[in-house]
Amino acid sequence: MTSRSFVFASMVFVVSSACGGDPGDSTGSTDSDGSTQTGTSPTSTTTTTTDSESDATTVSPTTTSTTTSTSETATTVEPTSTSTSTSTTGGEAFFCDEVDMDGCCEVTIAVEADTFFSDAVDAVNSGCPMDELQGELECQHLSFGGVPEALLFKDDGAIESAIVGTSVLALRFPSADGALLFDGEPIPNELIQAAHLDLSAQVDHNTFAELRFAVHALDADAAWVEGEGGAAVPCVDGLASHGCRECGPMAGDACASPWSVPPGTSNLLGIVESVEDVGNLLEPLDLAPLGAASEWVPEIAAGLVIVPSSSTFKGTSYPEHMPYPGVQVQTRESGSDAPTLRLRLCLP
Repeated sequence: MTSRSFVFASMVFVVSSACGGDPGDSTGSTDSDGSTQTGTSPTSTTTTTTDSESDATTVSPTTTSTTTSTSETATTVEPTSTSTSTSTTGGEAFFCDEVDMDGCCEVTIAVEADTFFSDAVDAVNSGCPMDELQGELECQHLSFGGVPEALLFKDDGAIESAIVGTSVLALRFPSADGALLFDGEPIPNELIQAAHLDLSAQVDHNTFAELRFAVHALDADAAWVEGEGGAAVPCVDGLASHGCRECGPMAGDACASPWSVPPGTSNLLGIVESVEDVGNLLEPLDLAPLGAASEWVPEIAAGLVIVPSSSTFKGTSYPEHMPYPGVQVQTRESGSDAPTLRLRLCLP
């Protein structure tokens, strides 16, 4: 597989809300270990940082004050000052130390497991076109759970390359009882006003445009094992491949447990579109067609699958294909570029 540079990208779940505000608005973004309070005034600026158990900061009508704390902090603001943040003190039951003026903030959930499933074949050469080791096994008999990066595509072998088949990305995030977990705590779905699926991905926008992806949920009973190893490996002993949800003792033989339906074909949640950007960035995907979080979050307990759907390739529209090589995506095995799910939460 050709080595390329990577840049960060986002998939955007957008749900209309009374909270308002841009999901990427930095005024409401916080880390879980601190909070920031900002007021404005025309004359002077003062910045105070405290780490004590209990501190108090008073801002006069003509002063701008920014206070950052890592423990219980009490802040008194004069009536003529403005404030766009609140701190969590005394164990208040919300997921952020700070919210913006709309009562919203962002939290980030790390991916729990990710892999690629592919049934692609090369009509000219034997083996799997996604296997850098160039083994003899077909893609459907390989586990890609340990690879740091791989391709997403959907080709029929009649466009430009001899590659026939599909490669899809499966992601699983921590959840329980129909709710996503943040630091082990369930997030009520009604608090989720928008979401971004952040990926590090690369696409040649001189070749591709109008990329569309189908978002599927895996069946609730379709649990799968990611695997490891840093490369595509023969699928054996319970690992997952396109051909088997649980592979048997020998690659290519009967499955220990088959998929009820091939991955990326069950429970379509919606079709989303990528917007072209300068450079090789895979633009955010607007997932408004998925509806409210209460509609899609309970469906992804076993994982969600990103499937190439359609594209414009070298100026020609392909309503059912995203020709090889498609989009290159990095996984959590790549290190710092692991997929993450960013949620914009708003107070009820």
